Amino acid sequence: MPETCAYKLNELKQSAATKGMFLYYFYDRGKLSSCEVTEYQFDRLVELDTEMYNSDRVEKAHRATYVKADGKSYYKKIDMENDDGTLLDEKQRGMLEDITEQATADKRLSVLSKEDREIYELYYLEEYTQVEIAEEIGKTQSYVAKHLAKIEDALSGSSESDEAKANAQWEKFLDKFRTDDDEDILWDMFRVIMPVDDQAEMVSWFYSYREYYKFGLSYLVIRPFSKYRDDTIAELEFGNRLNELPHRSREVYYDIFDGQIDELRWLNLALCEEVEYRKKTLKEKPKQTNFEKIFEEAEKACSRLDMTAEEFIHKRFLPQQYARLEKRYADFRRKYKNVVVIEEDDPRPIREQIIDIFGEGPVPHFSNPEFRKKK
Repeated sequence: MPETCAYKLNELKQSAATKGMFLYYFYDRGKLSSCEVTEYQFDRLVELDTEMYNSDRVEKAHRATYVKADGKSYYKKIDMENDDGTLLDEKQRGMLEDITEQATADKRLSVLSKEDREIYELYYLEEYTQVEIAEEIGKTQSYVAKHLAKIEDALSGSSESDEAKANAQWEKFLDKFRTDDDEDILWDMFRVIMPVDDQAEMVSWFYSYREYYKFGLSYLVIRPFSKYRDDTIAELEFGNRLNELPHRSREVYYDIFDGQIDELRWLNLALCEEVEYRKKTLKEKPKQTNFEKIFEEAEKACSRLDMTAEEFIHKRFLPQQYARLEKRYADFRRKYKNVVVIEEDDPRPIREQIIDIFGEGPVPHFSNPEFRKKK
């Protein structure tokens, strides 16, 4: 390739496909590449090229070479050279890397809406909290969290959005009754420990139990709480958001979820916020499913099997569900081997059972009886 190719293309200052942007050409691992940049960034890059290369950029300065040290092979990319053939110092290299990274980020952010750009600037540049951003733009904190997740996907260049991941796992759950990272188990745990009356009130603000189920499972798949910059900021946000909830929601949190794993704590917070948002935006609770009609259709189907609906539930449906769930939970226990199942009818004293699991010495030695090799 002629050594003058890249800088001669930049001399043309060609407009990019995106309005107001320009194509900047450079070499990446020996190949001519380009990216979209603003006019200011283009001018700075070209100016930097002139300073660094004295208008003499050569392809070989961008070749990837392998060097050996201590018997090992290392990949080394030579980004640029001075006129005398020596590598640029760290400061010079950093200048070009910073502006190129910013150009790449600007390109990815260009696909965002005006509102998402505002959220990006408030969160990343002005260091607003999610609660402060919600107040600024007149939205809920959960709304801001969802949009920040989308913005992070854009910045990282992720090829699959959080929504796509959640939908893919939901479809897998409908087909296989499980998700890739055991979010279905966590969702079951949440529904078991959540007080029945409070959970019924939550469900009543969703259009169906299916919608409620998908919301919880999708939240655990996306894990927006894991995207905070550090734990201190995360806990500060959590406390601020918790204090915005009604007294009963906070009471349930401290009685049930305080001290639980992060997944369950944040899921409870997200569901409570979603319910409060629906209370403000919906005039009344969503119309509930017509269960009477469902029961009528179920009775018709059962009559073809010469069974009553009650017989079908107890003789076919529930046994099948129990068998499926028992297999799912057994697979989960086998995977982690840190969940111990205690038999209710075990005749041994509790102390003896504990010793069987943890040993009797001063230092516990955990041994799961379910997966212990039989002698």
